[in-house]
Amino acid sequence: MLLPLMAHAYMREIDGMFYDLEDSGKTAKVVNNPSLYTGEVTIPDAIVYEEVVYKVTSIGEQAFRDCTGLASVKIGANVTEIQSLAFYGCTQLESVVASQHLKSILYGAFTNCSHLRDFIIPSGVTCIDSYTFQGCSSLTAIDIPSGVTTIGSSAFEGCSGLTSITIPSSVRSIGTSALADCNGLTSIRVESGNARYDSRNNCNAIIETASNKLIVGCANSVIPQGVAVIDDGAFHNDILLTSITIPNSVTSIGMYAFEGCSNLTFVSIGTGITDIGYKAFAKCPNISDVYCYAANVPVIGLDAFSAFSESNPENITLHVQNVSVDAYRAEVPWSGFKEVIGIGQNCATPTILFIDGKLKFECDTEGVEFVYEITESVKDSGTGSEVKLGNTTTYHVSVYATKDGYENSEVATKDVTMSVGLKGDVNDDGKIDVEDVVGVVNIILDGNE
Repeated sequence: MLLPLMAHAYMREIDGMFYDLEDSGKTAKVVNNPSLYTGEVTIPDAIVYEEVVYKVTSIGEQAFRDCTGLASVKIGANVTEIQSLAFYGCTQLESVVASQHLKSILYGAFTNCSHLRDFIIPSGVTCIDSYTFQGCSSLTAIDIPSGVTTIGSSAFEGCSGLTSITIPSSVRSIGTSALADCNGLTSIRVESGNARYDSRNNCNAIIETASNKLIVGCANSVIPQGVAVIDDGAFHNDILLTSITIPNSVTSIGMYAFEGCSNLTFVSIGTGITDIGYKAFAKCPNISDVYCYAANVPVIGLDAFSAFSESNPENITLHVQNVSVDAYRAEVPWSGFKEVIGIGQNCATPTILFIDGKLKFECDTEGVEFVYEITESVKDSGTGSEVKLGNTTTYHVSVYATKDGYENSEVATKDVTMSVGLKGDVNDDGKIDVEDVVGVVNIILDGNE
């Protein structure tokens, strides 16, 4: 019976570096040092062991994991692969230099390298795997090569030092949370010619073209009309975002979409919105005004209270269409807002009348309250729809109407001049009676036609 030939590998330490040696191909892989690597490390192109030359072609899984004393790494020209978690948790690592022969960087290779500032992705790399640069908060710039087709989930999550990023036309897949919590971003661009994604109208966002889903936004994003969905976590923890206007075309806001946008003060949501995801606007404690133009109250996913949890809803004014004020007031979480008021409609301006010796106020808007002031020789003010006048000869009357869910009306004014004799004896017959009262009414009405 013939047995298959088995490649034989064994670990050796050479010049302070540990390797797995592969006899069949005469290759070597860098592996972990039980005592951890420190300082400045150079990975050679090749090593010699027992007079045999081995090319160093890969950096093994977890080879430098948690080497917190590692400062820099220069990778040899024959290395084509950095395996999973190779530099995970190297918190003091600042610089990694690789040759253009590097083709593959696998899962989590540089996760939590929080001091990494310089790394140029070689042009031969086609996939930036999941979690590759997650937590590299000191990374200030990254150039994604034109041949990259895949950016994995959370690939750049938490790279808060990045200020701009360009997605090449070659990219066909961007994973979930690929740029989550990159809260320093102010510029996002997708190259023209990309068949899967776009940044239409210079919107400073990444939009999945076919679905019209905005998957990544930043503080300078202008969400264009035509976008239908704001994806889960699209603006998560964007501390630079102060206001956002969501167009009428958007029907759904995903979970955690704006969670943690701690400096967000103003939100405008268009008429098309039908559902808002779990914790979509949670932990946004500085929101003061939300305008929601949807006539029907949007559905809140999972837990209705969650949408604005830890956002001080008791300090938020909600502005909605006048016909929808009562509906929003009856639904969580809107019912917990500071107030719910109508958008863009004032109470009608009141009319001032004098009937049966009383001022009377009328308004075409039903259910209003009148706030009035009367001045001249006697000054009075208060609320109500009717006022009993005294014996003062001239009155200046001003009044406006107010109602929950409406803006206050314009102020109506009227001067009422009463040409009466001593103590109200209008007809000078020496007594005050019904005829004098009738005379007063006629004088006022005639004088204000």
